[in-house]
Amino acid sequence: MVYGTCATYFCYLCGRFVDKTNPYSHFNANNSQCFGRLFEGATIDAGLEEYFDVIL
Repeated sequence: MVYGTCATYFCYLCGRFVDKTNPYSHFNANNSQCFGRLFEGATIDAGLEEYFDVIL
């Protein structure tokens, strides 16, 4: 996520500032408390469920 006034990138789970050039590294680092949690709390759009077999 990005703060609107200062354009600082931060993690929506833990609130830590993340690298602007590669914010996803925060979720890929083994030593991060948010490792592997990028999509935690995300919901699936009900209208897309019928396409899962095609996409996957």
